[in-house]
Amino acid sequence: MSDANSSNSGGPREYGNTPYGYTPTMWICTLFVVLYGITSAVHLAQAIHYRLWWLIPTVVLCGVSEIIG
Repeated sequence: MSDANSSNSGGPREYGNTPYGYTPTMWICTLFVVLYGITSAVHLAQAIHYRLWWLIPTVVLCGVSEIIG
């Protein structure tokens, strides 16, 4: 039959003390922080190159604050 600890058992899972019902994976979190950093740097370069100064306080600072957390 099936093991009691398998993911298909239908029983409750242990998630720890989280209101969302899951535990985030560290490498996924790191990946998205790096991706936000890359896109923020690209947007900053585009804003300076095309002289779109309004893009810096909107997109770039929002990207930086998303990276900070």
